[in-house]
Amino acid sequence: MTRCRALLILPFAIFAAVAAARAADESTIVLDQVWARPSLAGAPNGAAYVTLTNRGSAPDRLIAIDTPVAEMAELHRDEMRGSVMTMRPAGPLDLAPGQTVAVQPGDSGLHVMLMHMTRALKAGDRFPLTLTFEKAGTVTAEAIVGTHPPGGAMHDMPMHDMPEMGH
Repeated sequence: MTRCRALLILPFAIFAAVAAARAADESTIVLDQVWARPSLAGAPNGAAYVTLTNRGSAPDRLIAIDTPVAEMAELHRDEMRGSVMTMRPAGPLDLAPGQTVAVQPGDSGLHVMLMHMTRALKAGDRFPLTLTFEKAGTVTAEAIVGTHPPGGAMHDMPMHDMPEMGH
């Protein structure tokens, strides 16, 4: 290849690399504050929490959750019906560009329901939590078991038997 031809191709190669980097940015999801409560004695189910941020420039959607500590994991929402707390699958979770969603105890009522747990969760344990998105694909983070988010303060949430734990 002649030097002149290489100089002509170089700008196109740089343009292609920048375009590929921008395309990868289209669905960049960041997971933060990934944690789970310790298991209640004999409870087959538990709850995990995560804060999701779409740092991309295109919307994305959480469509599945997986972890080796439970046979099934789903996004659930707590709802008050009269004086009774109920929980239901929340379905896919849409994330707009730049949006952060706290799947944490508190006002949102969202949590990751860990159903038919394969082992008890003890304070200090760690386990992988894998979230699958339509565009970003799979994103895995390590969950830390404790009574509050790692590095963060617990919201004003009572620590007595949480309804999602015995589901």
